This record gives sequence, structure tokens and C-alpha cells, in this order.
Amino acid sequence: MTQVIPPIHRQADASHYEELVTRLDELTRQGLTDPEIAEQLTAEGFHTARRLAVTVGTIHKLRKNHGQVSSLHRHRKVSMIDGFWTLPGLTRELGVG
Repeated sequence: MTQVIPPIHRQADASHYEELVTRLDELTRQGLTDPEIAEQLTAEGFHTARRLAVTVGTIHKLRKNHGQVSSLHRHRKVSMIDGFWTLPGLTRELGVG
């Protein structure tokens, strides 16, 4: 059977929008990357207003609109995580770059 999805002009008008945002936050806390999150959300049946899949671009827009920060950006200025150097932290420590 073919599924017909009515046209939606804004992502916030899509069905299950709040569930999508909540799930994005959960997957981010689990440490998934944005491409992994987009793939997982698509596999779970979420879609954007204009596509049958969730794209990395959509993830970025949702983060911006809801003040969320990706794991990558959250750790960008951190020197160490759980006793291990981050690349930016080690670069600063060694004075290179």
C-alpha cells in the first residue's frame, strides 16, 4: 500500500514533532553523531516536512531552534574527558596548531 503524506511547509507542523525533538536529545545524550542520529530517526519512522527521511541538515536546524548542542561541539573546548585528552585539549597543552 502506498502511503500518502500531505504537504507540510514547516517542520514544526509535522506530526510527532515534539517526539522527534525529544528523541534527538536522547540520541545526543547517548553520544551518537549527527549522521548516526539522522539514520536512526529515519529508521524509527520519523521524517521531515518535505522528505521521507531525516537529514543531517534537519538535525542541525532542530538543534539551533531548540538550543541543543552536538556532542562534538559540547566537547570542543574541553581539554579532557574521563581522563583522556581531547584533540583540541592536547593541541593546546602541547602548544601546537
